[in-house]
Amino acid sequence: YQQAAGVNLWQSHYEKMQDHLHRLQETNSKLRREIRQRNGEELDDLTFHQLRGLEQNMEKAFDRVRNRKFHVISTQTDTYKKKVKHLEEAQNDLFREIEAREADCHYALVEQEGDYQSTITLANGSPAVFAFRLQPSQPNLQDDQGYGSYGLSLS
Repeated sequence: YQQAAGVNLWQSHYEKMQDHLHRLQETNSKLRREIRQRNGEELDDLTFHQLRGLEQNMEKAFDRVRNRKFHVISTQTDTYKKKVKHLEEAQNDLFREIEAREADCHYALVEQEGDYQSTITLANGSPAVFAFRLQPSQPNLQDDQGYGSYGLSLS
């Protein structure tokens, strides 16, 4: 059809693509130049007003970065303070629980029966009375008679 009609169907489309490519390349080169200028390169060609505008833009960007940094730091600080407060409360709860358990502890004195003249007792110079802590989880050891005999006796 193109040869018979003598018309190139893709020519206009190709020209539009070339124009679009040229605009993209110009935009790309402007952005690269702006990046280099923000990095302190290629500043010789700028006028005083352009330099002042670049400086103001960089100051605004610096302020935004600093504000964001302080926001992140304050958020992290608040989060850590909450975590520390929660852990301190948990620690205090555990301390109170331990103190309550210690207050409920039962103690029993057991006299050592048997040989009072043993060499170990004499060497240590310690009395033959020992203190044992009875755990609340051992109710059979907490009756008034000492060790529960349950009606059993040795003959």
